[in-house]
Amino acid sequence: MPYGSSFEGKLHYPVSNRDACSKFTPSDFENDMIFDEVKDMTPILLIDHGGCTHYEKITNAQEAGINAAILIDDSAEEYN
Repeated sequence: MPYGSSFEGKLHYPVSNRDACSKFTPSDFENDMIFDEVKDMTPILLIDHGGCTHYEKITNAQEAGINAAILIDDSAEEYN
């Protein structure tokens, strides 16, 4: 995607496997329609930091059909 481009999508935060360190199953997205066929919204997955490499996380997301992911790092750090 070229710099300055944008796209629309629907955010998803799985109920389990939030660190995406294992392959996703339908139960990871209970009560959440991951693929919105009515609106054709691109699924964007929120993934917790840690547990495995970023490569593993993104590979598991791609294999589940996810086109975009946001890695969340909620560790407290002091910035000077």
